[in-house]
Amino acid sequence: MSVEVRLRRGTANQHSSFTGALGEVTVDTSTNTLRVHDGVTAGGHILAKLDDIAADFLSDRKSTRLNSSHT
Repeated sequence: MSVEVRLRRGTANQHSSFTGALGEVTVDTSTNTLRVHDGVTAGGHILAKLDDIAADFLSDRKSTRLNSSHT
């Protein structure tokens, strides 16, 4: 038997003024990301998407190679 899980969702603008419960996870429909809330911080903490991490990682690697070739 399957179980359906539904999370609260809203735009980035709506999230900016929303303080979720400690450990609550919500969906940001503007950026297609998840946000984890701590019960205190308005907007919660955005979880990075794999594409964002991969792009940052590749950018850092290129930068490191360019910098090390000049030393």
